[in-house]
Amino acid sequence: MRVMPLCVAAAAPAVVVTCALLLFAGRELAGDTPLSNGGPRNVAEAARMGLAADVLRLVRAGEDPRALWTLRPQISPRTPRLTALEAAVFSGRGPLVALLDRRGFIGTDLETRGHLFCLADDLSLGEVQSVLFADRRPACERGVTLERVRRRR
Repeated sequence: MRVMPLCVAAAAPAVVVTCALLLFAGRELAGDTPLSNGGPRNVAEAARMGLAADVLRLVRAGEDPRALWTLRPQISPRTPRLTALEAAVFSGRGPLVALLDRRGFIGTDLETRGHLFCLADDLSLGEVQSVLFADRRPACERGVTLERVRRRR
């Protein structure tokens, strides 16, 4: 008769640990823990995270990379509202910026291209600058573009 309580007592720690792990895994998958940001919620978050495949998926689903998007503080703490083009610059990944350019989202519009170039200049991202302007580079007033983007609400 004493065998049953001993078995239950021996199994209790394993059951508790298993339940705790399942709870943690479920919260992690839902993006509900400090260790997890979860997946991108919009094209700008995907770009800020440097996830080119997700950027393309969301663009194909109809999200506009030129529109302003709200980003979660865990992903972009000092710049809560960005376009996906700006977020791609913030990621520091030249190939992602080049991909968006090849897809026609930056185009030949010198205002947009210059804005992104000056943002990359403020962030000291030479690789991104080279993607935007290979030779003739616009003049940028240091810090102005970054400050303008950060003040956006």
